[in-house]
Amino acid sequence: MNAKLSKLKTLLDGIAELLPGSVSVTVRGDYRDVTIHGVQTYAVATEIMRSLGVGERQKQIIQTDRIWVNVWGVLDGINVNVYCSELPPCCRLEKELVRIPKTEVVSSNSEFIEVERTKVVCGNGGAE
Repeated sequence: MNAKLSKLKTLLDGIAELLPGSVSVTVRGDYRDVTIHGVQTYAVATEIMRSLGVGERQKQIIQTDRIWVNVWGVLDGINVNVYCSELPPCCRLEKELVRIPKTEVVSSNSEFIEVERTKVVCGNGGAE
């Protein structure tokens, strides 16, 4: 068992040297996943995917208290995810005024108030 763990440690050390950021590897039955966090730019995320040989990729924008982009694809049955903190070039942040019913507001002199919010818009206007 110690020889197998030593071999696994060598493999994981090689992955850590090869890929920037925080890397997690998941193996569960037939499921295989490599996830890389901490990548700064979208360009670096796509370059990592190219260097790994993942040609067909998707992107998912995750908007919480900050914005994350998951660039992901599948290579030889392994799911590869790279998370970066920069929007793709086809996306932008837009501010919009949103009307909120006064039942959600502590006090108001009208039926609605307007609040400025930020949303991600990609391509010709739809969120991707």
